[in-house]
Amino acid sequence: MTYSFSKVLVNAQERFIIKSNLTQTLELLKTFISNLQYGILMEDPQGRILFTNELFCEIFKTNRIPSEIIGKKLSEIKINDHFKEDDLLEKIIGESQDQKVMGRLAETWDRRFLEIDHFNFETRNKQDGHIWKFGDVTEKITNQGLLQQSEQRSQLIMDSAINAIITINSVGEIIFWNKSAETIFGWQKNEVIGRNIFETIIPQKKVESYKNYVADEKNSVLNRQIQLPAIRKSGEEFPMEISIISFQQQEQEFYCSFIQDISERKRIEHTMKLQEQKYRNMIANMNLGLLEVDMNEVIQYANQSFCNVSGYEVEEILGRNPADLFIHHEKDVELVKKQIQLRRSGVSSVYQVPVKNKAGELRWWAISGAPNYDDKGNLIGSIGIHLDITDQKRLEEDLQKQKDKAQEASKAKEVFLATMSHEIRTPLNAIIGFLRELERQKLSSSQAVLVENSTQASRHLLSIINNILDISKIESGEMSLEVKDFSLKDSINNIINILSPKAKQKKLKLYSQYSPDMASAFKGDPLRIEQILFNLVGNSLKFTQKGEIKVECRVLEDHPSTQKISLMVSDTGIGMSKGFADKIFKKFYQEDESIARRFGGTGLGMAITQELVKLMHGKINIESEKNKGTVIQITLSLYKGFLEQNTDKKKITLPLLLPGLKFCS
Repeated sequence: MTYSFSKVLVNAQERFIIKSNLTQTLELLKTFISNLQYGILMEDPQGRILFTNELFCEIFKTNRIPSEIIGKKLSEIKINDHFKEDDLLEKIIGESQDQKVMGRLAETWDRRFLEIDHFNFETRNKQDGHIWKFGDVTEKITNQGLLQQSEQRSQLIMDSAINAIITINSVGEIIFWNKSAETIFGWQKNEVIGRNIFETIIPQKKVESYKNYVADEKNSVLNRQIQLPAIRKSGEEFPMEISIISFQQQEQEFYCSFIQDISERKRIEHTMKLQEQKYRNMIANMNLGLLEVDMNEVIQYANQSFCNVSGYEVEEILGRNPADLFIHHEKDVELVKKQIQLRRSGVSSVYQVPVKNKAGELRWWAISGAPNYDDKGNLIGSIGIHLDITDQKRLEEDLQKQKDKAQEASKAKEVFLATMSHEIRTPLNAIIGFLRELERQKLSSSQAVLVENSTQASRHLLSIINNILDISKIESGEMSLEVKDFSLKDSINNIINILSPKAKQKKLKLYSQYSPDMASAFKGDPLRIEQILFNLVGNSLKFTQKGEIKVECRVLEDHPSTQKISLMVSDTGIGMSKGFADKIFKKFYQEDESIARRFGGTGLGMAITQELVKLMHGKINIESEKNKGTVIQITLSLYKGFLEQNTDKKKITLPLLLPGLKFCS
């Protein structure tokens, strides 16, 4: 009995120890599961929650602690409602009847990604429930997406690159070939992947030498630009510029080449080289001296032509200041200093300066100077092109002397003409006066004819002398204009009144028209304006046999203090050819000898008229058609004047020009 009790006591003690160990093991297991970085949940066969950890509650935001959901079903805490896929958990349970489900990816409505593991657990060959593992892999999925986007972006950039990009492995097999490589070499990507790069882009005859070059100087070809011959799929060879970098990935070495087709660059370089050589030859051999100085005015370069001009050898002037060598007068030194300041300001110029060459001879140089810039646009000095113009200068001096002599002779002629005109006109006026008195005497018919002819001849001679005197004054610059208030309308009427008898004699209609808005008075020289009108209307009377002559005055522009006036004289006379109209203002020029004999004249009237119009800063224009008539328009800008209303207006007449009406053409 005692033995039996002792045995029972021992068994009870052993069970207590075993239970304690089991309890301790279970607590350790729960603690371990609770600290996993996954949400863990265990269900019994009826779907009631047997165990879960805090991370599960955090993942599904239950707002409960694990002990509060023990014994509940998943449907009660609405776990399925978190997922975008309907009845997700039931589907997973169905899938795990035969095998466990691992790494099932599910997206929640709040844009998280959960990785789900599920399997059934059994004890004593009997299913005792389900175990769920939920891991939040949102960051991992996001990073994978970003990585994929980055890879796609890198692929796009490489395909869009202007340069060909080719990647090879350690044995030279092509593993990457971008779009530009397809364009440059003519091979499509699917044609070259796996091919050896040497056999694909290097000409066959260059392969061995290139391999030897790489083998001998392997490090030197990396991370720098080198130029090599290349070949296209078509067999066309061309120059390429290639840069090679190396990188390692998964313990393998790869090489990435960046390749540019430099055919066009080489062509341009060759062309520029030829042009540079051509220009160098031109500069070296041209007859113009070229000199280049730095910012300190120290000679850096001189061509042979400059040495020929200056008398120095190149070695004698390099490093010297050109002003110290060639300039010897203070005023010329100041001129050179001003030119240097212009170069500092970026201004080019041309100037002439006297210099002394190596032999001490005085020479004249014409210098075209310009600022000199480097490739970056920085001012580094100046360049001068020098031309020896000594012979031209001597010729200019001789020409100036001849010009001075000619001007002196011309002035002497003008003085002589003016003096002679004055000396001749004085007695001629007396003769005209005597003839006028003689006309008043009782004369026989033959005597009257002789006196009338003498009167007309003397007055014609006086008109010629007056014209010569006017043209002499104009050429010598001694002709001046009077400025006073006058009525333009009265001046025009004076001319009409003076010439009306001649118009009536030829049965011509002579009349005038005025703009109503023409000012009542202007400032100017009325005598010269009447002289112009007298010449123009007189010519119209001379060359018009029938019809009319009109003097029209119009206002073209009206301003507060000035008016722009058009004086137009039109006739229905014989007109003139266009060729003569273009030359009518030449002195002593007439259309032909028959007209000169028929109508007379000296050919000075229109020349004087044009010069007078120019003195008034006006313009004169002629339009004429043979046998239809002529229109002469004068445009003047005159200041408005003022005339007193009660002042008697004195008509200005030209008595010395009018008798006999011998008009100047």
